[in-house]
Amino acid sequence: MLCCSLHLYVLCTLAVLAGQGVGVVTEPHLPGGGACRCVPPNPCWNRVPWDELNASTHGRLMVIHDEMQRCIENINSDACAVDLNNSKNEFWLSGQVAGYMHTGLFGVWNISNMLGAYAVAAQTESDVQAAVAFAQKHNLRLVIKSTGHDWFGRSTAPGSLVVWMHLRKNMIWHDSFTPTGCGEQYPHGLHAVTMEAGVQFADLYPAAERVGRLVVGGTCDTVGVVGCGLGGCFGPFSKLFGSAASNMVEARVVLPNGTVVVANKCSHPDLFWSLRGGGAGVAGVVTSLTERTYPRPRWYAGVKWSCTVVDAGLYHGLVVEALRAAEAGAAGHWGGGMGVTTHDDNKTGASAGKRYTTWLSFLQYEGSASAGQALIEPLLKYVAEQLPAGSAECSHSTSNWTQQDYTPGMAPPWEEVHADREISTSHLVSLTKYITTQTLSGPNDTGRKRVASALMNITHLLPKELVNCTYGIIFDKAQAGLTPYAQLLFNETAQNPILQDTVAMLEVAERVPFLPQLPFTASVLRSQWPRLQEYAITTPTDPLYAVCSAGASSTGTDAQARECFGGWLDRVPRLRDQLRNVKRVMWDVFPNLDVDGSIFSGSYWNEADYFDPEFQRSFWGEDNYVRLLNIKDTYDPDGLFTCHHCVGSERWTPDGNCRIK
Repeated sequence: MLCCSLHLYVLCTLAVLAGQGVGVVTEPHLPGGGACRCVPPNPCWNRVPWDELNASTHGRLMVIHDEMQRCIENINSDACAVDLNNSKNEFWLSGQVAGYMHTGLFGVWNISNMLGAYAVAAQTESDVQAAVAFAQKHNLRLVIKSTGHDWFGRSTAPGSLVVWMHLRKNMIWHDSFTPTGCGEQYPHGLHAVTMEAGVQFADLYPAAERVGRLVVGGTCDTVGVVGCGLGGCFGPFSKLFGSAASNMVEARVVLPNGTVVVANKCSHPDLFWSLRGGGAGVAGVVTSLTERTYPRPRWYAGVKWSCTVVDAGLYHGLVVEALRAAEAGAAGHWGGGMGVTTHDDNKTGASAGKRYTTWLSFLQYEGSASAGQALIEPLLKYVAEQLPAGSAECSHSTSNWTQQDYTPGMAPPWEEVHADREISTSHLVSLTKYITTQTLSGPNDTGRKRVASALMNITHLLPKELVNCTYGIIFDKAQAGLTPYAQLLFNETAQNPILQDTVAMLEVAERVPFLPQLPFTASVLRSQWPRLQEYAITTPTDPLYAVCSAGASSTGTDAQARECFGGWLDRVPRLRDQLRNVKRVMWDVFPNLDVDGSIFSGSYWNEADYFDPEFQRSFWGEDNYVRLLNIKDTYDPDGLFTCHHCVGSERWTPDGNCRIK
């Protein structure tokens, strides 16, 4: 039995969710001809036999409570203080059934009214089968969660049944893996690793180092390997070996009726194609997947370059040359990134002004330091010959990492501790667009100049009080310059074809620490104030600084805390208006289609604009989307698997509960 009364919980849930206006108060009839899912407070909810699901999953059905439940119950308790501190810990969050890295998007959704009702803490594949079949049979809103990193809250929904995959952590390393039924295609087998759906990069990468292998994937340590791979998933060596989606060789998938199929090039090849970049929610739940592995690099080469000027005109020329170097890096299969920033020079009075910095960072698997140096030589020459003497402060360096630098069990140097700006934060905006060779082309550098102007313009449009935003040009998440080998793999996937012409992904994301489920009290402010000073209220000259600082002190009052939090929330509409101007620039310069109708840009499914009006074209391209939709109709005709801006989501209301006729 569940740890608390199901009957009492259902009554309480109905009352609470009815007060929040969740769901559609009409009796649903899906599947079989009606319109809506069974969610509270629909009358059908009281008839769902939850005890049956609990029995079929060996007692693993659990009531979902907010990660901050102990604070909700007693904001001043010692237990609450522990959880407030834990809310800044990425591993704690990813290990909670109700833990989500992002707590919402201001003005759109927040975690306080987005939690599911029940979760199955899946430990076996049969647990997943039972949960999925139960949801299909009883017409429930179903979501899948592993680590809760999704920017759009796709792994939660009000009143839903959550299949929680985080506990499934097994990995098997293969020296000669043959996909099921594919012996003729792989006579010698493949080096590969099979990973269950709860594996995170923090689990995978140290294990790969220990067995002397490299697995292509993302860089943030607590991100889930399977969820990332379904959307593409890129790392510094993706131009050499392809993305995680490109390197998928097999997956085990639970279909809506609860059956398991093996998907690969020889078994359910259409389903397998959709898993390789089609995102979550196409046709089933991936319980495990198998990826190619490569020899651990004996060394990698890196090169960095940075230059700062105080003249905006000179800066524009520098950015143009940096973009030229980025194109050369893509052609040479280098990963890395680029930055374009504007900042105050910390001077006062008449001498105060701006400093403009652009930087490049390149990384390559067993690369040549001399080849890396060759990438920046044109920049060094440009600064020496085209800029006035003394007008630029520049630096550059090369580096090599070798196995002598490795300690057994350590993470590789390309794995990152998840950025603090992403932990228990709410988004103000998230935007990505692809910078393609088409956007950079044109006679007399017209394309590069236009892109450089846009990048500089964005630095001026970003709200100045939000100093720790993510604004970057990422080479890793682009596929121009693929090796012939990686190109062959890419051609077998559902990834947007425009990626093959993409030099870099431009990303803008603004986030602020926020726990929307908690009241604005002095104890909450006390726990949040150090981070608010870093991200939102950053200087003593800010009008809110004094009252926030006072409210966070040992003698602070709840009234001061309410004034602090309320004052900051009053700024949100203005900040979002400013950020809409950033979006306007990005769409003007990087539209999905050029004026002649040719494909020009796109966006990354895992990290994109919540409001993208062309998400189908942005994420997959028109032809791929038609094919993905047909596959969904074949395997999931009732739309059991749906999520925001997933394949087929345009057929459903924004909450994912009701079909749009």
